[in-house]
Amino acid sequence: MTQVDFALITIRPDEFAAVLQRFRTKVEKGKSGRTYGISQVPTKTGKNCSVAVVRCSEQGNDAAQQVANDVINDLDPQMLLVVGIAGGKTKCDYVVKELGFDACIDYKAGNLLADLREHCPKGVDVDFENVGGVILDTVLRVMNLFSRIVVCGLIAEYSATEPYGYKMLRSVLVNRIKMQGMIFFDWKDRYSEALDGLSGYLAEGKLKYRESIVDGIDKAPKGLIALLKGDNFGKQLVKLA
Repeated sequence: MTQVDFALITIRPDEFAAVLQRFRTKVEKGKSGRTYGISQVPTKTGKNCSVAVVRCSEQGNDAAQQVANDVINDLDPQMLLVVGIAGGKTKCDYVVKELGFDACIDYKAGNLLADLREHCPKGVDVDFENVGGVILDTVLRVMNLFSRIVVCGLIAEYSATEPYGYKMLRSVLVNRIKMQGMIFFDWKDRYSEALDGLSGYLAEGKLKYRESIVDGIDKAPKGLIALLKGDNFGKQLVKLA
């Protein structure tokens, strides 16, 4: 989950100088080579938001997404507060000390809502959801206005005998939350681009991972049960040879 105090505006080159003057922000050049400026502007919710004004001569969603990626990579990471949720102290320590999260909440401690409110005092703007069930239901209680939920997995529900009965779905309506599923097949035409990028991050030590491996196909059920119970530490794999 992420708290984001940031917005992006892409501007045609001929309008760039005038917009920068209006926002009264200094021009900066980031590591990506893009020229942009950041200014603080008030929002309807009463808090200030950091706005990046960026030159973009290209049109379309892909061009805007590339500009957004460049600017985010240039920004100070401290502009984002990233909080994870994991089961057990060992996993939470790994998330903070090795992966660099600002905090990690141990849902097994039984204080999920209180811990969310403590570590996300301004609410949550982006939830990358892998669990579902009571975890998602609780997170819905701290989502902000116009926030987003990316549903990548619902592992808490895969082995359930009955569908989970969500109690806080009203939050999607009241807070105008954008909630959308994400399956990597949707980006199959960009697999090679992802492979190149992720390989580079791995070589630079920026991409870290853990694996839980069981040896032999006969141990596969044991590995699956461990995965569904949350006993695995990292990606659950079965070694065949």
